[in-house]
Amino acid sequence: MGIVEVLEEFLREVKGSERAIELMNKWSEEMREKAWGKIAGFIKGGDR
Repeated sequence: MGIVEVLEEFLREVKGSERAIELMNKWSEEMREKAWGKIAGFIKGGDR
């Protein structure tokens, strides 16, 4: 079982399925924003 699967299972047990889905979606959104920020910084830094 991977880290994300463990986290999902934990959230399901503690918060219930519906709330776990909401939390995982929010976390996923934040991770995408961070990843795109790093990519944008890399591309911008490469323009120099």
